[in-house]
This record gives sequence, structure tokens and C-alpha cells, in this order.
Amino acid sequence: MKFTRSTKCSFKFATRHKKEQLRVFLVEYVRIVNSYIALFWENPPAAYAELKRETLNKVGETWLTQRAKQCAARQALGMCRAVWDRKKDKGSKSTPKRPKLKKLRAELSANCAVLNEPKSAGSFDLWLKLHSLGNGIILEIPLARHSHYNEFAKEGKRLSQFVITDTYIQVPFEIRTGKKLPPVGCVAADAGIRKLLGTSTGEVFGEKATEYIEKIRRKKHGSKGQKSARASYRQYIDKCVKDFMSTEGLTLLVIEQLTGITKGTKSKKRKLGKKTRYFIGAWSVGYMIRRIEQSCERSRVSLRRVPAFYSSQTCPVNAKHKVVRNGCRFHCLECDYAGDADITAALVLLDRFMSASYAKGCVALPDKRKNAGSGNTRVCSDSPIRDRDNAVRQRATSPSTALE
Repeated sequence: MKFTRSTKCSFKFATRHKKEQLRVFLVEYVRIVNSYIALFWENPPAAYAELKRETLNKVGETWLTQRAKQCAARQALGMCRAVWDRKKDKGSKSTPKRPKLKKLRAELSANCAVLNEPKSAGSFDLWLKLHSLGNGIILEIPLARHSHYNEFAKEGKRLSQFVITDTYIQVPFEIRTGKKLPPVGCVAADAGIRKLLGTSTGEVFGEKATEYIEKIRRKKHGSKGQKSARASYRQYIDKCVKDFMSTEGLTLLVIEQLTGITKGTKSKKRKLGKKTRYFIGAWSVGYMIRRIEQSCERSRVSLRRVPAFYSSQTCPVNAKHKVVRNGCRFHCLECDYAGDADITAALVLLDRFMSASYAKGCVALPDKRKNAGSGNTRVCSDSPIRDRDNAVRQRATSPSTALE
């Protein structure tokens, strides 16, 4: 199995003149990319698969070289195809919006960018050479390695496609791992705002998430302080995901399908308060799920998704029981089951997965809580699951598969 990861190296060691020249190139490059997007948008992607000279010259006058224009055309075609594929996957009948490159961002191949190591020992570990850009611009930018770069360089192979901005270069690496681990140690995880993750083993991660979100909310929108607070929150998410993925015996992870979280929150029927909407928007659950997916790839852990409907309002012992939830506390009025709401939701997700035939052979890791009852965790694939109606049950027994 192989996957691609990238790391960033800063341009802080470059001179002011080099930064100005780089910015001049990026401004012209972005203009040409948007011109190619307008050209490709009304045509099928197969029509420009080869990107011949006649196609590259259809954007008008520019001082970019043919090599740079070819990189710009490929980047534009990739952005268009991403929108077309997204529409095809979702089956939407509405007309998709044409993409537009707004940031100073260039995806350059080895025809225009080369990353070299110095021949002799010096102050810098790497030199980025940008050539064949046009207008006589040739740049050699010094770079310094860091621990993240060295870690990827040790594990994988550096690729020749780079992402260039006015402040950093993004260097990709191809990392190869062994086969997936046998999916015998199963853990389910439920995502939340008060606690980022509640697991079926009785553990919680990210109990300070609301403090970080509140700190972001207090900052002025778009300020440096808010950007710094968001960066700190993401670092906290990274730490929580790393701690969770280090769970002993974890080889199969079950998470919930989270889509349309903010849909309809401003409508008259489902209108939420301004503070609540801000908390949901700053939750960064998409970022957390991506970090979990990346960690699963790297750790050779299999990942499965199950529907998330009523997972935090369902008793893990019997789905037909009446329950009461007050904040983080969960209580069943019939079987007297009580516990943390996020952990309870994780147990329900685990039960939905383990009850299906495709989970045969999987074993759930035991609940680590001292007072956990034997009925709180499903450890075999033949335990029945009872949902609120037959339609819900059909959806529950059809989880999506990812990162097999």
C-alpha cells in the first residue's frame, strides 16, 4: 500500500528581491490558470487530455513560457475535473459553479522547479531552483529542513511535483507501507463538540475543545489573533487524534458518517442561535476526520463508516427503550443504563457495525471503565441490533468502506 503526504518549507530565508520576483510570477500564473479554467469549463475534459500547443496558446498574450503555461493548464484542468467528478458522485442536477483560483498558488512540475541538496556543507539544507518561468525570471531560494521533512524523507520517496506559494513550498512524498493489519481489534468513535472523540472502550479525547473554540470566537474575525487561535486548535486536534490512534490493539476503526451538519441551521424551522452556529462552524470536524483517515493509512488500520442517525439518543442495550439525555449525561429509563453520552453513542455505532454479517471475525476491544457492564460492549458479530423502523435498519446495515 502506498499514499502521498506533503510537508511545507518556508521561504523566510529568501531575500526581498527574490520574494518580489516570485510574487510577480505567481500573479501572472494565477491569471493564466483562471483563463484556462474559463476555456475548459464549457468543454468535456477528454477534449484537452493532451494539452497541445494550439490549446496552450488560446489564452491570449502572456510572458509565461510554454512549460509554465503547460503547468497552469494542468492545474486548471484538475480544478475543473474535481468539480465535474463531485457533481457526478452526488448525482446533482443543479449546474455546478465554475471554480476560480483566488490564492497565489502554482503547481509546478520538474520542468520548472527542481529541489537540490547543496554539494558542500553550508547554512542551508536545500535549494529550490525555479527556471523556465518567463520574463527572464530565474530564482534559487534557500530552504531549511525540519523534523517533519526529515521524517517523510526517511520513510518515503520525494516526488517532483511541487506546490509553490509566495511564502512556502509544499514538498510531496510517496510513502509505502505494508498490508492492512487483520481487522480483529475493533473500536468505534463518536465525534462531538464538548469532547472531540468518545470511544467504545470508554475513553474520551479532546475535553478542552470548547475552550479552544471559545478562544477563537473571542478574537476579531480575520485577525492574526484568530488565525493563531485556529492554528492552536488544530494542533490540539492533531494531538488528540495521535493519542487515540495509539490505542493498544486497534486494527479496525468504525466512525460515523457526518454530512450536512450545518444544513438548514439558519432556516425558520431549524434556526439555531448565533453562538451555537459559530461553535458548529468552528468545530473543524472535517479536519479531524481527515487526520483520522491519514493516521489510519499510516498505521495500516482499516476504516469503516456507519450511519450516525440517533446514535446519541439510542440505548446500547435495547434501541426501543426510552432514554433521557441531559448534556453529556445519558440515562435509559427502562434498563437503568447510564453513562457518558459520547461513549454511549460510540457503543451504538459499534453495535450497528458488529451486528452485520460482514463483521464476522471482528472482535471489539473491551471497555476500559471499571464499572462497565458486560452488556455495554458488543464483542461478536451475531448480536442483534434494533432500530426505530425498517428503513433505518436498512441504512444501518450498509456502511461505507474506506481505506481497505
